[in-house]
Amino acid sequence: MANYSKDKTDDAYRYAKKTLDINPNDLMALSNLAYMELTDGAYESAIELYEKMLSLSSEGKYVGIHTNLAEAYLALSKDTEALKHIQIAEGSDASDFAAYMYKGEYLRRQEKLEEAKFAYEKAKEIFPEIVEDAWYQKHFPLLGQSEPH
Repeated sequence: MANYSKDKTDDAYRYAKKTLDINPNDLMALSNLAYMELTDGAYESAIELYEKMLSLSSEGKYVGIHTNLAEAYLALSKDTEALKHIQIAEGSDASDFAAYMYKGEYLRRQEKLEEAKFAYEKAKEIFPEIVEDAWYQKHFPLLGQSEPH
């Protein structure tokens, strides 16, 4: 089974690249490659691929694309761009826990701790298993501190 890594020998990576060589607008290959780039920390490349996917979609409301864009933009400290995608995701699907996770991170960075706590709690309410995630564990406890980092 192929894992999602950007290793040039990885079957999933090679398949996505080969598919895009044949059809540069293949949404599944774009999605797979964008996710591999995102998980490998190649945020600029992931953003480019996700933005291309949005330009190819008729509605442009794919929640997962917007939450992944929010993650990439937050990782690059481009909070304004992240907020745009957080708001689209939240408005498109109020049951998407990732939109609330990234909203919480955005609000934490703005030092709006009560609002951030509410967003994190909403994410946890939607998807209780998220508390096992390292990202959640790293950020949520910061809200209990009197001074944000």
